[in-house]
Amino acid sequence: MNTAQQLLCPAAELRRDASIIGIIPPDGKVSFFGKPVPAVGEFRQEAVRRGHAERNFRFAAPCLGAQCSKWKQGRCSLVGALVHASASNNEILAQGEPHCGLRERCYWQNTGGAKACQACRYVSSDARLPKTVRFSAPPSRREQAA
Repeated sequence: MNTAQQLLCPAAELRRDASIIGIIPPDGKVSFFGKPVPAVGEFRQEAVRRGHAERNFRFAAPCLGAQCSKWKQGRCSLVGALVHASASNNEILAQGEPHCGLRERCYWQNTGGAKACQACRYVSSDARLPKTVRFSAPPSRREQAA
C-alpha cells in the first residue's frame, strides 16, 4: 500500500501543489472532472484574490499526514466518517462511485474503499471556518419517512 504522503487528499485546501478535481454547485454535490487540473496560473491568482475557493471547487493535493487537523490516531479521521455515512445511507450506495480521475492515488479510496469513495461527492471544505469540512449527504429513506 502507498504511504499517506504518496497519496492525494481529495479535500485539500487551495495550495501551491493542489489540483482542481471538481466543482461544487449550489446543491453541494460535487461534480468531478475526468482528471485533475493543476490549480495554477490565472485561475489560482483569481481564486486567491477572491478567497474561499473551497466553497466552489474541490481540490486534491498530497496528503499532509500528521500535519493535518483531520489526522487522528495515525490516519485520516474523515475516512471512517465517510464509510459510516455510506453504509447507513441507501441513497449514497445507490449512486455508486463517482468518476473523479483520482481513484488510484486517492487516500480515501485506498484506505476506505468503495464506501468512502461513494460518499466523497458530498464533502466540501469551508476555508472561512478553519479546518472545517461539511458533509451534505442526501437524507436516507428512513430519514425521509420520519
